[in-house]
Amino acid sequence: MKLKIEDIADYVDSQFGSFDDDAKKLIRRNLGKFIQRFSIDTKLSLQEVEETLPYEDVLEVFVRVNSGGTVLTKSDLVFSTVILNSPNMESTFSDLVEDLNGNGDYDFDIDFLPIPAM
Repeated sequence: MKLKIEDIADYVDSQFGSFDDDAKKLIRRNLGKFIQRFSIDTKLSLQEVEETLPYEDVLEVFVRVNSGGTVLTKSDLVFSTVILNSPNMESTFSDLVEDLNGNGDYDFDIDFLPIPAM
C-alpha cells in the first residue's frame, strides 16, 4: 500500500466522503494501524528450510536465526530434538510435569525434567 500516514485524512475524505464522521474516524484509525503494522513496525523474518536437509543442519539454521530474537535454552533445543525423534513424548512430558505440580503446590516446568542425550 503506497498510502502514507500523513495522507490518510485526505484519502478517507476523498474515498468515503458520504460516510458519517464516526465511520470516517474508524476508517482513518484502521488504515493507520494497517500502515503501521505492515510498513513501519519491525517485520517478522521467516527462513524456510528444505525438508530433505539433515536434522542437524535444520537445527543449526534454527539456532542461528534464533540468536537474533528470543534465545531458547539448551533444554528447549534438546526437548525439540526428543519430540522430533519421539512425538508421543511431548504429552508424556507434559503429563509428568502436571503430576509433579499436583494441585498447584509446586511450579515445575519442562526444564526440571532430566532429558537424556539423544
